[in-house]
Amino acid sequence: MRDFSYIEFMVSPYESNPFKDLDKEERHQFILESIVGEDYKPDKLVKSAIETYETWLNDLSIGYRLLNSSLKASMELIKFLNQVDLSERTKSGYPVYKPADIANSLKQTREILSNLQKLRKDMYNELVEVKTKGQKNINPLEI
Repeated sequence: MRDFSYIEFMVSPYESNPFKDLDKEERHQFILESIVGEDYKPDKLVKSAIETYETWLNDLSIGYRLLNSSLKASMELIKFLNQVDLSERTKSGYPVYKPADIANSLKQTREILSNLQKLRKDMYNELVEVKTKGQKNINPLEI
């Protein structure tokens, strides 16, 4: 059960996954601390299952790939904004980072967040789209 829980929480893009917005390292740590126990170590089979699950999601949904790329870029933006030191100066005494540029970045964060939320919703709808096969409803991961 710990293996299945670990796999699902590491990969699942669904709303039911509270760790979906964390990067892989943070996600791994939170899952260890709160779900499977800090003594848990994923074996080769679990790692293979994670790779397979991710491959299926990538193959089934361009929205999933786009969302992951967008989230990665957003994390880089967060790291950048966390490292900005407005008191840092060039050799000639000018600010390395202009306050106006940082202020503009902060104004755009609401738009970025809104776009990420819309992209996540579109991706989720794409993944759970119900299809019919042999008069039975199936989702794309069951094909």
